[in-house]
Amino acid sequence: MGAVGEADLLNYARMLVPFLHVPPSGLWRRHGKFAVVAYTGGLPAEPTATALVVRRYLAAFGPATREDIAHFTSFRLRDIDAGLASLEEVRRCTDERGRELLDLSRAPMPMPDTAIPVRLLARWDAAMLSHRDRTRILPTAHESHVIKRSNGDFLPTYLVDGLVAGTWSYTATSAHAVLTLRPLGHDPRCLPAGLESEAVRMLRFRAPDSGQRCIEIAESVPAHIGERVADHKYAG
Repeated sequence: MGAVGEADLLNYARMLVPFLHVPPSGLWRRHGKFAVVAYTGGLPAEPTATALVVRRYLAAFGPATREDIAHFTSFRLRDIDAGLASLEEVRRCTDERGRELLDLSRAPMPMPDTAIPVRLLARWDAAMLSHRDRTRILPTAHESHVIKRSNGDFLPTYLVDGLVAGTWSYTATSAHAVLTLRPLGHDPRCLPAGLESEAVRMLRFRAPDSGQRCIEIAESVPAHIGERVADHKYAG
């Protein structure tokens, strides 16, 4: 009774002992077993330690609410408040729903007319996971198409005007590579400006050695039929 199983010893150590994740645990297109070593440097005291994490979170994902920070860090709100109080300058503003948003004072502030480029996001992209309120990037109507309820998987997506507008997938051999776009909520025959060129960039990055590359647009059809490819938009 009370003994820790051998298989759990490392997990206990990871929770209680400061560690560093030593690269590389994987190479391009290949992932291996990760390695950690004990961290021997000094650790900041509270609330400085929490402030450091909050600052880095806001630098990556601000503006955000206190609840967003808590969702990402698993910190208690009172600890987050103490960390925020120790930060020198925090920009505070209010969104259209009356919620307080926090950001670093020197962070860029987009204007209402700021052009937002189309972007393709990876599976499990941090932009999808880092806020408690995902509707700021993932419309509720698209959630069931992006998050797989069976295992909680987040599919690769593409953003139009900063919001998820579809998903994408990728297959490749040395001879042929295909990136398939699956629009959600817009006509697959009318691609948003910039989507095709961004998909081409992604395909060139993912399959630099493939002899032929093409972009396909999948068109939704009745469930008993499944899905068919509506068009080939690019080949090269």
